[in-house]
Amino acid sequence: MIKEIKVSDEYDLIKWKLDTNRFASKYPKEYKKYTENVYLTLYEDSTGINPKELEKGSDWAVKEYVTMIIEKERGIDFPESNMKAWEISKEIPSIEISLKNGKRQTISNLYLFKINGDDVDAFSFLYEHNFLYCIIFRAIGQAGTLGIWDTKDQKWCFAYSDDFFCVEEVKYDKTKDEFFGSFSYDYPMSYVGGSGFFKITKDRELKTVSYKYTDSEGNEIVGTDNFFES
Repeated sequence: MIKEIKVSDEYDLIKWKLDTNRFASKYPKEYKKYTENVYLTLYEDSTGINPKELEKGSDWAVKEYVTMIIEKERGIDFPESNMKAWEISKEIPSIEISLKNGKRQTISNLYLFKINGDDVDAFSFLYEHNFLYCIIFRAIGQAGTLGIWDTKDQKWCFAYSDDFFCVEEVKYDKTKDEFFGSFSYDYPMSYVGGSGFFKITKDRELKTVSYKYTDSEGNEIVGTDNFFES
């Protein structure tokens, strides 16, 4: 059973920090360019960031520099370059879970990135029984993620991320071994918006219970299945 949770940094939930050993091992050619500052003269024009931020050691500035080098050397673009930048990040505790038996667990930045990516507008964490609900809004009212961490197994027992999946509530039904929840979304300056209910089966599959939404032409559509499944 969970006693309490703590977030390491409420302003930077999924923090990136360069692991130079990983960088040198995984991408030796790009690492050499990084240490020699081959692309430094292109940095500001390519990223819009003042090079002084690099001198300060700002993690976000370093990440942009590393990503730029990977793009230049490998001829790739975002989001592929972003994925590769995350491959060379240090693993940092993001969430600390204190259990009632006195033990503790942590969920790292890499575990959160795996289910959500690094876009975070807002987040909330709820818990009951042995489950922690990680609700992340990648873009408020537009896209979101739900990860359910099972403290008994010390891993995600469910994770899903998608447009419109802005979770409002989740509850666990112990008798059925299922989760039930609600979602809603509302695109600004448009008709598009909706809400609905979902369940997560004992096999940890997402199933739509019901939904109602307004499409881009103002038409109201009501259904009972295959909203996220299709």
